[in-house]
Amino acid sequence: MTLFLFTKSTENDLTNQSFVEVTADVWGNIFRAIPASMPGEYPDEENLSDNVDVDDLPPATANTFAGNNAFIVVCTLLVLSGCLGLTMATAAGTLQEPRWNAFLRSGLIITTAFVSFFLYGFNLAFPGDHFGIFPKMYFGFPGSVNAVEYGLSGISEWSDLIYIASYAALIGCVLITFCSAGQTASSSLLIGIPVLSLFFPFVLSWKWGAGWIDQLLNSTDFAGAALVHWHVGSVALLIGAVLTVYRKQKRHQNLPPLNPFLYLPGGVLYWLGILGLNAGSTLTATPDLVASVIQSTALASIASGIIAFIFWVVVKQGSLNRYVVSGFIAGAISVSGGADGFDANQSVIIGTLTGACLAGVLFLFVRLKWADPLAVGAIHGLGGFIAIFAACTATFEEGFDATFLGQLVLMLTVPIMSVLVTAMVLLFAGATGFMIYEKKKLPRPPSLPGTP
Repeated sequence: MTLFLFTKSTENDLTNQSFVEVTADVWGNIFRAIPASMPGEYPDEENLSDNVDVDDLPPATANTFAGNNAFIVVCTLLVLSGCLGLTMATAAGTLQEPRWNAFLRSGLIITTAFVSFFLYGFNLAFPGDHFGIFPKMYFGFPGSVNAVEYGLSGISEWSDLIYIASYAALIGCVLITFCSAGQTASSSLLIGIPVLSLFFPFVLSWKWGAGWIDQLLNSTDFAGAALVHWHVGSVALLIGAVLTVYRKQKRHQNLPPLNPFLYLPGGVLYWLGILGLNAGSTLTATPDLVASVIQSTALASIASGIIAFIFWVVVKQGSLNRYVVSGFIAGAISVSGGADGFDANQSVIIGTLTGACLAGVLFLFVRLKWADPLAVGAIHGLGGFIAIFAACTATFEEGFDATFLGQLVLMLTVPIMSVLVTAMVLLFAGATGFMIYEKKKLPRPPSLPGTP
């Protein structure tokens, strides 16, 4: 299914260049634009009318269209690399089952995300004219790859579908990381699959699908600060809290150490996945705009990682790898709400704040023996929370200003359904006894003759 969608999103006869050549040109132009212009100084994109067939496009516009699609596909691959990174990090802390089980679960989650969005999720998330809470749910395949669907950005519906489906895949992979804390696969999948395949498309329709949140107040969610990061982070924080209490009752006090040979490369891929979310959210390969997003993401990550490292040097509590990797990733998330509108100084300030807050939370997690080995609840929850309100300080090209009240409503409403279903599943899992792997008791070795 994934290969089919990638083929549909990239096939075109718009240019004489191959897909690899188009991609190389696009990213070459982006990296040449670093250091980027200040927010609001990007050149205007050519407006493309909706539902125009590519055969009717002039050559220059057709090349732009092909480049934009190639760019989005590469960003999708980055997001999927983040899924692989999360899987590797999960396997790094797994002792109660074979490590390859983590890869099987992730494969199931990613397949579920792509199949559900292909069949109904994409139409549910973007139902057209929609102003309510419950969009009309209908089954149907996306439109032709030859339709220029999104007038201001110029990408095909297939490219947008695989990109949004990769968001859902990342959410699912985050929620099954708790298997490394001892949560059973059954309970983790009972939470992850409904959240990514049903509740996430609903939430997307509220904001990105022109739903009631989008119509209510001035709010912005550029790269999923609320709809993705705060959404999954709030669910992960709830799971972590319940598992922490449950583990203590069952006398599961200590989490296994993280294998650095899996955790560190996994952390790098995880960060690349967040970069793919931020950069791809421009939906266009405009060099200055994408370069500004990459610049903001990198600066915030570096600042956050350095602060987390300094904190660890002072307190010497917990794993250095965990502090630094978590700091880098949370920094990238913290600017996601307005990554297209932050200058260099703002990015460093936001990253510094995130690193300090995250380090404090990780220190608290260690003291509480919190059941979240990868700290995904803190990374996405805290990073998304900061990103939501940091967006109020961003300078957007269109002159749009996000209000504090609008961002507050966004924060309060986004996780409602997913948190409720997660609570019900955890209660059911706890009542039926399959929430967490039982601690294995090793047999006592036989006594030697003559010993008590």
